Amino acid sequence: MVILALFLLHLAEAVAAYVFFDRLVRWLGGATMSEAALVFGAVVAAVATIIALVAHRRGGFVIAVAVIVFWSFVIFGAARPTAINILAVAATALVVAASAVLVESFMARWRAARNPP
Repeated sequence: MVILALFLLHLAEAVAAYVFFDRLVRWLGGATMSEAALVFGAVVAAVATIIALVAHRRGGFVIAVAVIVFWSFVIFGAARPTAINILAVAATALVVAASAVLVESFMARWRAARNPP
């Protein structure tokens, strides 16, 4: 069941990336194919980061970052250079949070392995 859920999540990710690929390239303003491939890799990493956070019950952090990015783009109308910086800060925040969650998880497993019941 878990494998099916992961497959469906990655399938949805691939469909979303394919649908918004052209729009994203136009929004970045004449991006080359290598840049588009890097953006696709970033999308895959972002989805994996969000899945890791939600799996460890840290979905509130994902929602907070999404609200901040929404306000920056839609409400305040961030321009291209500012938009790239906002995306970089949001991605960094998500990756740092996911890293902290994974380190917590590994430390808990390590402690449990050292102190068997």
